[in-house]
Amino acid sequence: MNDPAEGHHTDTSCIYGIGADSLPYLACGLFPKARRIPLAVGQDAAAILAQVGPEVRWFVWHTYFTFKDNIPRDRAALSLGLRQRGVLSINDGVTDVSKRRTQTVLSQLNLPTTIALPEGDPDELLFFKSNHNFGGIPEKRLSQDLLDFFGIARPHPSTPDFSDYRVAKRREFPRENFENEDLFFERFVANEANLFYRAFVVFDAVVLSKLECKGVIKKALEAHRRDDYLLSFSDVETGFSSAPDALSRRIMTDLERFCRTLKLDLGGVDVLLDNRGVPHIIDANPTPFGGPNLDRPGFLEHLSKGLQDHAVQVESRTT
Repeated sequence: MNDPAEGHHTDTSCIYGIGADSLPYLACGLFPKARRIPLAVGQDAAAILAQVGPEVRWFVWHTYFTFKDNIPRDRAALSLGLRQRGVLSINDGVTDVSKRRTQTVLSQLNLPTTIALPEGDPDELLFFKSNHNFGGIPEKRLSQDLLDFFGIARPHPSTPDFSDYRVAKRREFPRENFENEDLFFERFVANEANLFYRAFVVFDAVVLSKLECKGVIKKALEAHRRDDYLLSFSDVETGFSSAPDALSRRIMTDLERFCRTLKLDLGGVDVLLDNRGVPHIIDANPTPFGGPNLDRPGFLEHLSKGLQDHAVQVESRTT
């Protein structure tokens, strides 16, 4: 695989929150030579900054956990220290990626929401999942000493893992489940064509993937058809005229507003369609898996351009 960010300082970057044996995340594909800084007991801003040499240009905040305010515990000091050194931070502003936070942002923007209440049609299909990112698995697997040091709470024992998410009628869920903050219920959104979209975002650069998957729970890796569109949030003033159709233009319009508000610099966002063709933003993940995506034609090259363009914009603002 070609180095997508060649000439873009791939050897002058740090990824905070992962070790040397991590999975092939998107951030790893963008910064294959990055220094990786795993979480550690006793870790503070000074300890992290000591590992950020003067040559470092990029710093990726890549902690998997849903609530990130205390990672590290003096997070504001680390942010300030990086800014003072002129390091470009990625996802510094993303501190809550819970399902409730996603729905709150969508509501504030007057975009379609899916949160389900206990009251309603008893036969309506609901999607039962965790309020945590990726089913709370990162919190469940973290050692107790790291949980204690960073003040991370494990999800409630009844919280389903990602593999245990399910769709059922409202009547099948006890009312007390709706009162558990670690659980989350969505109105089930689907369409007869089995289409959904996933957006990979790196600042203004967007790979918008249109996927077809027959599974009840849509998974990109199980899609049997996929088309990628290389787009950009910078086209917002033209109404995203380069998008292939009206639906893609609407999705890009919603995504641009949502990602700006969430302060998502790098991430994956899932968009489901109902039978009326209305797009619903469902999940936002600031630590998306790369895997086979990294080898798709133009994928990394296009997203790397998002890094390059952002660096140019920052430099122009500071000179």
